[in-house]
Amino acid sequence: MYWLGVVKANILVSMNTKLASAGSVTFSAVKTIFPGLIVSIIGGSFAFWMFNNPDKIRGKATLRAWESLKQYERLYIDNTDQINCGNFSDGIERFKNNMLHQIQMTSENLRNVLDKESNVDNLMLAVINMRIDSYNEMKKLTGTLLDTLNSLNKNLATASTQWIDLHTTYMDECAYIKNRDTATINKILKKLSQTYSVSFLEDKFLPDLSELRKKIIGKWQIALYQVTFELKDDGTGFWNGLHGNQPTTWQIDSTIIKIRYNDNTMEYDLSVKRTTDDVLSLYQIGGSKETAYIACRIN
Repeated sequence: MYWLGVVKANILVSMNTKLASAGSVTFSAVKTIFPGLIVSIIGGSFAFWMFNNPDKIRGKATLRAWESLKQYERLYIDNTDQINCGNFSDGIERFKNNMLHQIQMTSENLRNVLDKESNVDNLMLAVINMRIDSYNEMKKLTGTLLDTLNSLNKNLATASTQWIDLHTTYMDECAYIKNRDTATINKILKKLSQTYSVSFLEDKFLPDLSELRKKIIGKWQIALYQVTFELKDDGTGFWNGLHGNQPTTWQIDSTIIKIRYNDNTMEYDLSVKRTTDDVLSLYQIGGSKETAYIACRIN
């Protein structure tokens, strides 16, 4: 019977060993599988949050809407600059139609942003609506101004006192319409930047002083006033206008270009409001009233 007891003992030991071994394998598998499963669940949840987070989606859509708005406004500026730098021999009616067309197209493009871009923050929708309203007002203003000029039967290429006064008034009113909401829009952009951790920045049309000096060097024409002038790198140049071709000296202080005739009989202080590679938006300051100019680069 002894041997039977030994056999039973061996069988029990063998079974316990197998169960222990199986349990070890099972526990090892659990240790291997469950951490991976937990990581997978966490990773999947994080990925879902990252790519489906409403704030992230709304922030990206809002930024796209803002970039589209800026793109259309840059296009408007480029196109209207070309119109102001063009040949005015076709007369006021052609000039008027071209300007109104650009304003209308810009307004419609901004409406398309409202219609096609979803998930845009309501604050950005408010900004776009402000811009649309501004362009609609500028359209009315432009039509009224150019109808008035047409009634005066003046050629746009003639620097008449009436044209100068009307054009300056027009430029002032357009600047007011475009800039009156600036403070409100800047507050909105700051709020949006804080909400979505994304930079919503206005376009900058004036570089720093050193870069501005480089951009204004060259020959320029103010077509509507039949004036040409040159600013050379060495601080000399010329001004060809009502007094003929006059040699000049010039310097720039902040955003003010100071041009002086060499014989000291005339001086011009021109405030630079905006500059691109081919256009300077200027105001002649001093005297009883500022005068607005669009100067276009020539070869």
